[in-house]
Amino acid sequence: SFISVIKVIDNMLKMLKSNGELVILIKPQFEAEPKFAKKGVVRDKQVHKRVLLDVIHQLEKKKLYLSGLTYSPIMGPKGNMEFLAYFKRSAQKEIDVQKNIENVVNQAHKELE
Repeated sequence: SFISVIKVIDNMLKMLKSNGELVILIKPQFEAEPKFAKKGVVRDKQVHKRVLLDVIHQLEKKKLYLSGLTYSPIMGPKGNMEFLAYFKRSAQKEIDVQKNIENVVNQAHKELE
C-alpha cells in the first residue's frame, strides 16, 4: 500500500458488515507528516507512537475500536517499521490505548533495530 489508511477507510467501511472486524497494516511513512519521513523512512520512536495514536483516534471516530496491536516482524524495504492493528465495530473491554502503543513501539524498536 502506498496511501494513508485514513484516506481509504470510508471505502473499506462500506464493505464491512455491522459486526465486522479489520486488521490494518499501519505504515508510519504514509501516516506521518512528510517532515518526519526522511527519504520515505520513519525511524523516530515518538513519531511511531504519535502516528499510531492518531490513526486509532481517527478510526474511533468511525466507530472502529482497537482490539489488538502488534508490530510486523517484517520491515519495509527501506527499513520502515510497520504495525498491525485489529479493530472491531464494537468496543468490548476498555483497552489502555496509550499503554498498548507504548509497549508495542518499545518492543518493536528493541527487536527490530
